[in-house]
Amino acid sequence: MHKSILIISFLLIPYFGFSQSENYSTAIESFKKEYNVENFSNIFDSFSPEMKDALPLEKSKQFFNGLKTQAGKIKQYDFEGFSQGTYAEYKTKFEKMTFSVNMSVDDNGKINGLFIKPFEKSTENVDIINDLNPYPKEISEIIFSKTKDFPNETQLSIAIIKNGKRHITELRKPKTP
Repeated sequence: MHKSILIISFLLIPYFGFSQSENYSTAIESFKKEYNVENFSNIFDSFSPEMKDALPLEKSKQFFNGLKTQAGKIKQYDFEGFSQGTYAEYKTKFEKMTFSVNMSVDDNGKINGLFIKPFEKSTENVDIINDLNPYPKEISEIIFSKTKDFPNETQLSIAIIKNGKRHITELRKPKTP
């Protein structure tokens, strides 16, 4: 039974992850494009209604103008991972400095959370094998054998249901130095 649940989890994770990551990819790419050409109104238009209430148009423009003056244009961004479950963190290199752009996107692809702060390198060193220790050896070996060849920085969530109780583990294969 454990094996079939595990296989179903592996099949469903890419499907759900793809649709969510596509929304995030579209949102961050659009944000970069509009920010670099100073179309701050278009960024505001990509906000959810709640976000528009929290950061009205004029305050949004002031914030983005100040950021542009301080940091310059966005040169590139790299996905770092998800934090707090819904915020995608992007290490974002601007012309003058590097920031962490944390963005949350709703089901309609609208930005419903945006937090920009100086980038701090995560000291987290995740080891896939150690993360599997709570599982029985048979399950750990199956998970390891199926994931060991994934590319660096792959993220994976695994759900195992036993006796009606759910155990979820999130794994992240680290960047090789």
